[in-house]
Amino acid sequence: MPYWTNSVRCDRPQSPRPNQLFLDRRDYGRDFPGSVSPPLATIKDRVTPGGSLLFQPADPHGRTLLCSDIVCAMANPLKCLIVDESRYQKSFQLFLERSSEHQCMQGFIHKILPDILASIGNGKAGLNVIGVGSGAGELDLEILSVLRTKHPGVAVDYEVVEPSSPQMLCYKDLVSHQSDLDHIKFTWNKMTASEFETQWKEKKITKKADFVHLIQMLYYVNDLEATINFFQSVLEKNGKLIVVLVSGRSGWGKLWGTYGNQLSSNSKLCQFVTTADIKSFLDPKGVSYQTYELPSQMDITECFTEGDEKGELLLDFLTETLNFSKTASPELREGVFNLLRHPDCSVAHSKGGKLCRLWEDRGARQLKQSKPACVLSLRIFKGSVMAAEAKQTCYEGSAVQSFLFFLEHSGEHKAILQHVHNVLPGEFKRIGEGKNSLDFLGVGSGGGELDVQMLSLLQSAFPAVPLAADIVEGSSQLTHNFKALVAKTSNLQKVQFAWHIMHSEDYEKQMKAKGTMKKFDFIHMIQMLYYVDDLAETIKFYHSLLKKNGKLMIIIEKANGGWDTLWKTYKKDLWGDGIAEYRSSAEVVACLKSQGLKYEEHVIPNTFDITECFNPSDSTGERLLNYMTARDQFYQSFTPEIRAGILDLLRNKCSTEKDGKVLFDSSLSCLLVYA
Repeated sequence: MPYWTNSVRCDRPQSPRPNQLFLDRRDYGRDFPGSVSPPLATIKDRVTPGGSLLFQPADPHGRTLLCSDIVCAMANPLKCLIVDESRYQKSFQLFLERSSEHQCMQGFIHKILPDILASIGNGKAGLNVIGVGSGAGELDLEILSVLRTKHPGVAVDYEVVEPSSPQMLCYKDLVSHQSDLDHIKFTWNKMTASEFETQWKEKKITKKADFVHLIQMLYYVNDLEATINFFQSVLEKNGKLIVVLVSGRSGWGKLWGTYGNQLSSNSKLCQFVTTADIKSFLDPKGVSYQTYELPSQMDITECFTEGDEKGELLLDFLTETLNFSKTASPELREGVFNLLRHPDCSVAHSKGGKLCRLWEDRGARQLKQSKPACVLSLRIFKGSVMAAEAKQTCYEGSAVQSFLFFLEHSGEHKAILQHVHNVLPGEFKRIGEGKNSLDFLGVGSGGGELDVQMLSLLQSAFPAVPLAADIVEGSSQLTHNFKALVAKTSNLQKVQFAWHIMHSEDYEKQMKAKGTMKKFDFIHMIQMLYYVDDLAETIKFYHSLLKKNGKLMIIIEKANGGWDTLWKTYKKDLWGDGIAEYRSSAEVVACLKSQGLKYEEHVIPNTFDITECFNPSDSTGERLLNYMTARDQFYQSFTPEIRAGILDLLRNKCSTEKDGKVLFDSSLSCLLVYA
């Protein structure tokens, strides 16, 4: 099912209200649309003389909406999972870890979509494309990259339809950092699909589109068939329309088709539609289409262990219900468990000597011939920005842009690179002396900017020695950036790369399950130990992977630096979501000492200008504050007292003032641990 929200929906069909903010999101390169209206606490409730419950949103037109859904919600003890943002984020991240959907989506984009895109255009010098519900644009740009390979040198007119201002801002920011988009003219339409349709018709636009995509957004339209019909009508001859949607044959379709009405009292917040609904009006019209089956699975074994924390989180996510195991009736729980075990939803599978149950999520894409509807039935969940950041280095979507913005502003990579060039050449000579091969492991490597430099140094020290690099990175988008960087670095073409798109702890589990541990000459863990659950076990495991004379390099915030002061002073207000526990070099050093490991510590001095943070109207300052406090909106996330306290701490305890600038102490510690 889609990402549920606390939006108030009327019991009659309606267009999106002026007071609604729609958020379209993409995680690891995928779309996460959703709709969010002001919290119920901000809506004035009144009771009419006749006893009907009325809600009056903060609507500039002063309209009052009769909402039977809210009355039902008050009587139903089950709550949508999204009302508890923190729990939603945890369950969402667990879903990402247990699911294989990402591989399916990437498989479609890079194996099936190229042939589809090759068939459009008929040799025209320009192509018209419409992206509806484009979110922060990561998937759009990936699709555009494929389009360019099939139509090199062709100009593209791209209509972006996205109702969320924050998401569109992220999209524009992403475009501004791309150097290969000069051939694309972007037109930004900050509006819903229905508003775009209305505008198109009112302006009597005759332009035809060669390619249109509607990705995970049909849950939020009032008239499914009318929406499909409109976007079909704007297609050029031989144009293609792609729709991403849940499959009626999947486990999701079976579960929600059976228990959807019982699981959520707010079922009208969005419409649960599947490919079956699309077929129901395409088939009677005699529309031809092709179907691509893209199966994916999710391990739901833990759901059947009573009291298992992760199992309960998965259950919440599967049912979109907050604390399902505690709030659902015994009859509903039993019915859901029986269905989850049923072969229609899952299959038993033996793994490592244990019986696992894999949730079936059959995906389908449907493609018509001249004005096709291409339907992908992957269960792609929508979540907040922090859900993408929830675990170690697992930045996706707009969170990637926030992270890259911070790196650009802070100069952190520059400081680390300077240290790397000062320290590692000598270390590498000692590590590789007398060896006939070298193995490198990067844990939480991000976009690879630092790894590429380190690998180049290692290769220059031993140009004739074969070099292999294993990369563990939880973010698919950053891994994609890393691969692109490698492709452009000529002296790394002979390096054998192995890519592990997973969290560091999942890599540990995978290696232990195999029983044979690959050993490495050099391992680095840069700015990622905040995101692991067990610091001691993580260090112990990765240290055990070192070869004789190898080195483990850990870079982390310096004890008593600006970050350490900020996060430990306001730990109750800032902790949670992605960060398992805020740590500095003090905690890592204590861990190394407790394990009797020999190490050297080096300080990497760094400061960056946060003067803009003290101007509430400065957008750069607000973006920095958002990143530094791990919030989407700093000014809306904290009370006035906490905001004032954080700003005072940043100025007076975390920074120094020089030449009228406030310079935040962002110094780091580099710990070189001996094998």
